[in-house]
Amino acid sequence: MKIIESVLQFLKSRQEAAKPLTFVPPVSASLQTASSERSVPSATEAKTPAKSLPERPPGNFYSFEFFIELEFRGVVNLGYPKVPLRDMRTGVVRWGSSMEWSWPDPAKTRARWQDDAEAGLLQRSIEHPEDALGAEGSIGEIRLTFDALLDKGENQVVYALYCPEKQIRLAYGFDRTLFEPTHQVTVH
Repeated sequence: MKIIESVLQFLKSRQEAAKPLTFVPPVSASLQTASSERSVPSATEAKTPAKSLPERPPGNFYSFEFFIELEFRGVVNLGYPKVPLRDMRTGVVRWGSSMEWSWPDPAKTRARWQDDAEAGLLQRSIEHPEDALGAEGSIGEIRLTFDALLDKGENQVVYALYCPEKQIRLAYGFDRTLFEPTHQVTVH
């Protein structure tokens, strides 16, 4: 619970600040995303949202040092904190973890995902990573939504978890087989 208190304290201090922090500059329309299955719309294309959502601050992702424990299909899975890494030669954005947070160290802080009883992951039939989008839950008192699929990697999928009350996003990666049970894991 100590990590949740520090996260809440940080969020409160950010609300009092004049400008939000920007960790990643907005991706220009000409750059490619890391996932070959998704393309970046051109600047002239208008995207119509499925439902009316509050306007999000562009490019803001906050990074907290804790794993997310998500219990799904009877197994506790870990979500790894992710940060954006841009390849300056190609413009491709990849989402990765720092070395410190790239393996499941039992000594590191973990926060439990509480699934929403009506709109959570357990209320959905999830066969593909996109099926989780819109699922709701919380970590402590912070309500979060699986807002966007940032990267569909060979072994992990990275989601933007959005908090509408605080208007922040967190990037977390989960094992791809959690959201796509038929996916064949790639070993290098």
